[in-house]
Amino acid sequence: MKEVGVLLGRFSPFYKGHQAQADSMIRERGLENCLIIIGSSDSYNYRTPFSYEQRREIIKQIYPGMTIIPLPDINPELVYFDGSTNDQWLAEIEKLEKSMSVRFIFYGGSKEDLAILATRFMTKIAASRSGDPMIKSASEVRKALDNHEYERLKQLLDARTIPMIIKYYDKFLKSQHDQVVK
Repeated sequence: MKEVGVLLGRFSPFYKGHQAQADSMIRERGLENCLIIIGSSDSYNYRTPFSYEQRREIIKQIYPGMTIIPLPDINPELVYFDGSTNDQWLAEIEKLEKSMSVRFIFYGGSKEDLAILATRFMTKIAASRSGDPMIKSASEVRKALDNHEYERLKQLLDARTIPMIIKYYDKFLKSQHDQVVK
Protein backbone atom coordinates (compact mmCIF):
# COMPACT_ATOMS: atom_id res chain seq x y z
CA MET A 1 0.00 0.00 0.00
CA LYS A 2 1.30 3.46 -0.90
CA GLU A 3 2.48 5.54 2.05
CA VAL A 4 1.66 9.24 2.13
CA GLY A 5 3.28 11.80 4.40
CA VAL A 6 0.62 13.89 6.11
CA LEU A 7 0.86 17.21 7.89
CA LEU A 8 -2.32 17.81 9.88
CA GLY A 9 -3.18 21.03 11.65
CA ARG A 10 -5.43 24.04 11.87
CA PHE A 11 -2.77 26.19 10.18
CA SER A 12 -4.40 29.34 11.46
CA PRO A 13 -2.29 30.70 9.91
CA PHE A 14 0.37 28.59 8.20
CA TYR A 15 3.65 29.99 9.57
CA LYS A 16 7.36 29.16 9.30
CA GLY A 17 7.13 26.39 11.90
CA HIS A 18 4.53 24.59 9.78
CA GLN A 19 6.63 25.32 6.71
CA ALA A 20 9.71 23.69 8.28
CA GLN A 21 7.64 20.58 9.01
CA ALA A 22 6.21 20.48 5.47
CA ASP A 23 9.67 21.01 3.95
CA SER A 24 11.07 18.11 5.97
CA MET A 25 8.19 15.85 4.91
CA ILE A 26 8.59 16.83 1.23
CA ARG A 27 12.38 16.27 1.33
CA GLU A 28 11.83 12.81 2.73
CA ARG A 29 8.86 11.68 0.63
CA GLY A 30 8.62 13.93 -2.44
CA LEU A 31 5.75 16.36 -3.03
CA GLU A 32 3.73 13.75 -4.93
CA ASN A 33 3.66 11.57 -1.78
CA CYS A 34 2.59 14.33 0.61
CA LEU A 35 -0.73 15.65 1.81
CA ILE A 36 -1.81 18.51 4.03
CA ILE A 37 -5.01 18.06 6.00
CA ILE A 38 -6.52 21.29 7.29
CA GLY A 39 -8.30 20.51 10.54
CA SER A 40 -11.10 22.58 12.02
CA SER A 41 -12.06 23.26 8.41
CA ASP A 42 -15.55 24.36 9.44
CA SER A 43 -14.50 26.52 12.41
CA TYR A 44 -14.28 30.31 12.38
CA ASN A 45 -13.34 31.85 15.73
CA TYR A 46 -10.45 33.66 17.42
CA ARG A 47 -8.25 30.52 17.42
CA THR A 48 -9.25 29.74 13.83
CA PRO A 49 -9.75 33.19 12.23
CA PHE A 50 -9.22 31.94 8.67
CA SER A 51 -11.71 29.92 6.62
CA TYR A 52 -10.68 26.60 5.11
CA GLU A 53 -10.54 28.24 1.68
CA GLN A 54 -8.30 31.04 2.99
CA ARG A 55 -5.93 28.62 4.73
CA ARG A 56 -5.77 26.49 1.59
CA GLU A 57 -4.98 29.56 -0.54
CA ILE A 58 -2.23 30.66 1.89
CA ILE A 59 -0.57 27.22 1.79
CA LYS A 60 -0.85 27.08 -2.02
CA GLN A 61 1.22 30.30 -2.17
CA ILE A 62 4.13 28.26 -0.83
CA TYR A 63 3.31 24.80 -2.21
CA PRO A 64 1.26 25.20 -5.42
CA GLY A 65 1.42 21.46 -6.17
CA MET A 66 0.44 20.27 -2.68
CA THR A 67 -2.69 18.18 -2.22
CA ILE A 68 -4.77 19.82 0.51
CA ILE A 69 -8.01 18.49 1.97
CA PRO A 70 -10.36 19.58 4.77
CA LEU A 71 -11.14 17.77 8.02
CA PRO A 72 -14.15 19.26 9.83
CA ASP A 73 -14.31 19.39 13.61
CA ILE A 74 -16.28 16.77 15.48
CA ASN A 75 -17.55 19.61 17.70
CA PRO A 76 -17.07 23.01 15.97
CA GLU A 77 -18.19 24.85 19.12
CA LEU A 78 -15.19 23.49 21.04
CA VAL A 79 -12.60 26.27 20.79
CA TYR A 80 -10.00 24.62 23.05
CA PHE A 81 -9.60 20.89 22.54
CA ASP A 82 -9.97 18.84 25.70
CA GLY A 83 -9.45 15.33 24.35
CA SER A 84 -13.13 14.40 24.60
CA THR A 85 -13.47 13.97 20.83
CA ASN A 86 -10.13 12.23 20.12
CA ASP A 87 -11.63 8.80 19.35
CA GLN A 88 -14.22 10.24 16.95
CA TRP A 89 -11.56 12.44 15.35
CA LEU A 90 -9.18 9.51 14.84
CA ALA A 91 -12.02 7.43 13.37
CA GLU A 92 -12.71 10.19 10.83
CA ILE A 93 -9.03 10.26 9.85
CA GLU A 94 -9.08 6.46 9.46
CA LYS A 95 -12.12 6.77 7.15
CA LEU A 96 -10.27 9.37 5.10
CA GLU A 97 -7.18 7.16 4.87
CA LYS A 98 -9.30 4.18 3.80
CA SER A 99 -11.17 6.22 1.16
CA MET A 100 -7.83 7.22 -0.38
CA SER A 101 -6.48 3.62 -0.27
CA VAL A 102 -3.18 4.78 1.22
CA ARG A 103 -1.31 4.53 4.51
CA PHE A 104 -0.86 7.82 6.36
CA ILE A 105 2.45 8.68 8.04
CA PHE A 106 1.89 11.81 10.14
CA TYR A 107 4.60 14.45 10.42
CA GLY A 108 4.62 17.30 12.89
CA GLY A 109 6.38 19.20 15.60
CA SER A 110 4.03 18.78 18.53
CA LYS A 111 4.84 15.69 20.58
CA GLU A 112 1.41 15.94 22.24
CA ASP A 113 -0.48 15.90 18.92
CA LEU A 114 1.68 13.14 17.49
CA ALA A 115 1.14 11.05 20.63
CA ILE A 116 -2.62 11.08 19.98
CA LEU A 117 -2.12 10.19 16.32
CA ALA A 118 0.41 7.47 17.24
CA THR A 119 -2.35 5.47 18.93
CA ARG A 120 -3.56 4.50 15.42
CA PHE A 121 -1.03 5.75 12.86
CA MET A 122 2.70 5.95 12.21
CA THR A 123 4.16 9.33 13.18
CA LYS A 124 7.39 11.24 12.78
CA ILE A 125 8.77 14.42 14.36
CA ALA A 126 9.64 16.60 11.37
CA ALA A 127 10.70 19.88 12.96
CA SER A 128 10.27 20.38 16.67
CA ARG A 129 8.49 23.46 17.96
CA SER A 130 11.10 23.72 20.68
CA GLY A 131 14.02 24.11 18.25
CA ASP A 132 13.76 27.75 17.17
CA PRO A 133 12.76 30.32 19.81
CA MET A 134 11.33 32.54 17.04
CA ILE A 135 8.91 29.85 15.87
CA LYS A 136 6.61 28.89 18.70
CA SER A 137 3.07 28.66 17.39
CA ALA A 138 0.43 30.22 15.19
CA SER A 139 -0.77 31.95 18.38
CA GLU A 140 2.39 34.07 18.19
CA VAL A 141 1.43 35.06 14.65
CA ARG A 142 -2.11 36.02 15.71
CA LYS A 143 -0.66 38.06 18.59
CA ALA A 144 1.64 39.91 16.16
CA LEU A 145 -1.34 40.52 13.86
CA ASP A 146 -3.38 41.90 16.77
CA ASN A 147 -0.55 44.26 17.72
CA HIS A 148 0.31 45.28 14.13
CA GLU A 149 3.88 44.00 14.64
CA TYR A 150 4.71 43.79 10.95
CA GLU A 151 8.46 43.34 11.47
CA ARG A 152 7.69 40.37 13.72
CA LEU A 153 5.42 38.93 11.02
CA LYS A 154 8.39 38.95 8.63
CA GLN A 155 10.19 36.65 11.09
CA LEU A 156 7.21 34.32 11.54
CA LEU A 157 5.67 34.09 8.05
CA ASP A 158 6.80 33.32 4.53
CA ALA A 159 6.96 36.68 2.73
CA ARG A 160 4.66 35.40 -0.04
CA THR A 161 1.84 34.95 2.47
CA ILE A 162 2.05 38.13 4.57
CA PRO A 163 -0.27 40.42 2.53
CA MET A 164 -2.89 37.68 2.22
CA ILE A 165 -2.76 36.79 5.93
CA ILE A 166 -3.07 40.44 6.99
CA LYS A 167 -6.01 40.95 4.60
CA TYR A 168 -7.87 37.85 5.79
CA TYR A 169 -7.19 38.55 9.46
CA ASP A 170 -8.48 42.12 9.11
CA LYS A 171 -11.58 40.70 7.41
CA PHE A 172 -12.08 38.34 10.37
CA LEU A 173 -11.72 41.18 12.90
CA LYS A 174 -14.22 43.29 10.97
CA SER A 175 -16.72 40.40 10.94
CA GLN A 176 -16.32 40.02 14.70
CA HIS A 177 -16.78 43.76 15.21
CA ASP A 178 -19.88 43.77 12.99
CA GLN A 179 -21.41 40.93 15.02
CA VAL A 180 -20.90 42.85 18.26
CA VAL A 181 -22.37 46.04 16.82
CA LYS A 182 -25.54 44.27 15.59
